[in-house]
Amino acid sequence: MNAKENLLRAIARNAPEYVPHFGGGDFSAAPIQSLSYFGAWAKDYQRGRTRWVDELWGVERQSSGEWEKAPAPVGHPLQSLDDLKGYRFPDPHTPGMFDRVRAEIDKESMLPAGVHPGCLFTRAWTLLGMEGFFAELLLRPDECKQFLRRLADFDIEIAKQYIEAGVEMGLLADDYGWQEALMISPAMWREFIKPELKRIVDVYKSGGCLVQLHSCGCVQDIVSDIVELGIDILNPIQASTNDLPALKAKYGHGICFSGGVDSNETLMLGTPEDVARETRQRIQELGPGGGYIIGPDQSMPFPRENLQALLDTAREYGRYPLKACL
Repeated sequence: MNAKENLLRAIARNAPEYVPHFGGGDFSAAPIQSLSYFGAWAKDYQRGRTRWVDELWGVERQSSGEWEKAPAPVGHPLQSLDDLKGYRFPDPHTPGMFDRVRAEIDKESMLPAGVHPGCLFTRAWTLLGMEGFFAELLLRPDECKQFLRRLADFDIEIAKQYIEAGVEMGLLADDYGWQEALMISPAMWREFIKPELKRIVDVYKSGGCLVQLHSCGCVQDIVSDIVELGIDILNPIQASTNDLPALKAKYGHGICFSGGVDSNETLMLGTPEDVARETRQRIQELGPGGGYIIGPDQSMPFPRENLQALLDTAREYGRYPLKACL
């Protein structure tokens, strides 16, 4: 089977030949093609500047280096929900938004995925500021729900156009976790975020597509909900913040995990031997039965020799049936 077929088998937990692996821009063994409409990323409007306004949503951004996919929001167009009266939501049907998606899509060798950067929770706090959004959640919960519904409405229209363009997966990116817990309580996440996330997921599911959720930080308290929503892949499952063996034991029958190799310490600061050791450990913990795509749990400018150690170790020890390697 080719790499795409093996990837699909791994996602479905259906006898893949090897654990798909990625790192440092090498997706040859985990061929997910990330496609984005124009304006999906704030950098689409950067034009060489270090400080600029995202013209789609009106958020001011500050860049400090070329590795930033999502430059820091430093200016917010809404001071409170009262400002929505004069705020103009972007048009998801702006002509030309999907031209590059249609031009670049590769369904033969890749699994094309339509990317939704910072949807829902992340977009809400970038528009209001984190403190402002959290205050509104507590003080004006019903209006917050209406606000989040409007944000979801935008991404639903985006999802429909991705499907029309031929993507086979929706890639929803929305960070919910700090290092030690969720940014809001599980109960609040279920009340405010989950219903709107479900609406977006359901569009992809009705279109016959897979769904991947990228959510950084400690998200283990809501993995049961993520599985319930029908999400197929959870990324990046940060090793330093989540109990990965417990997640595999409890939810591995219903979801594919992606990532899992520690970026902050092992890949950035460790030796190739450290990387190889952790890569073998992740394969042993998360690889049995399929349902695992191994790679870094963040995107950083890792030392080249450490990335190579991850890829080489995954190729050597990630072939099924898995051999004991610890």
